[in-house]
Amino acid sequence: MFATPFPCPELFAIPPSEPDVEVVYGPVPSITQPVFNGSWNQIQFVDGVFLYNKTGVTRALVSDGCRIVLQRVPWVHDDEVRYTFLSIVMTALLLQRGILPMHASAVAAHDGAVLFMGPSGAGKSTLAAELVRRGHPLQADDIAPIVLDSGRPEVVPGFPQLKLALDAAEHLDQPQAGVARVRPGEAKLSVLSHDRFHRRRLPLKAAVLLEPSAVDRVRMHKLDSVAKLSTLVKYTFNQSFLDGLGRRSQHFGQVAAVGNATDVFAVQRPDRGWQLPALADFIEHELLAS
Repeated sequence: MFATPFPCPELFAIPPSEPDVEVVYGPVPSITQPVFNGSWNQIQFVDGVFLYNKTGVTRALVSDGCRIVLQRVPWVHDDEVRYTFLSIVMTALLLQRGILPMHASAVAAHDGAVLFMGPSGAGKSTLAAELVRRGHPLQADDIAPIVLDSGRPEVVPGFPQLKLALDAAEHLDQPQAGVARVRPGEAKLSVLSHDRFHRRRLPLKAAVLLEPSAVDRVRMHKLDSVAKLSTLVKYTFNQSFLDGLGRRSQHFGQVAAVGNATDVFAVQRPDRGWQLPALADFIEHELLAS
């Protein structure tokens, strides 16, 4: 639970005495020895502390899994700060807390959560949006946090937000007027789903790797142990942070535990035409049914 110094409609309102993560404005040290130095982003780790600079937006310091300090550019829009907070900064916080952040969407079934992974454009959020429209509550989108506190993998609720491409929103009859973009200038909508969101942890029932392919119909097969492990590693969000945060060995143990406890399926879908209804029908029948 977070207390933020800026509006954050992607989060649920909570009493001010309850947050366990503090987000404040304050001075953040400059990055002097970046391990990543892009044209717009710089990252540095100092004794497990995460330092981040997004040029023209904000600097961020994430420490101990419970404190985030932001030093924002005074004139930058709240939406830019919020986008940075909910993506890169959030991933660093989850890793510090020992939580496995999967780059995935998830929906709730009656007996657990089903996770959808895949490359950019595979349709993770679009499939989740269609399943939510059919009555399956959203559990997470973009970042799906997984914990193993009970010895079995559980999906922690993410944010009640779906990030939908404009063409997907049009196919889904999602109104666009008055709906905010994920960030200024981004070609994706931030569709809030507070009333269709599952707010409790769920056991991870199954994971799906979405693979757009030149097939004529939806097909599915179960991945073997090696393929499961490599897939879960590949779709860990910002796994490049692991070494700097000292979490590499923990991460390997986590993905191995998830793989041992969970079936991971590769689902191929036709890559031509709007095949979402057939894909959603297939997922409902194979993985979400009672």
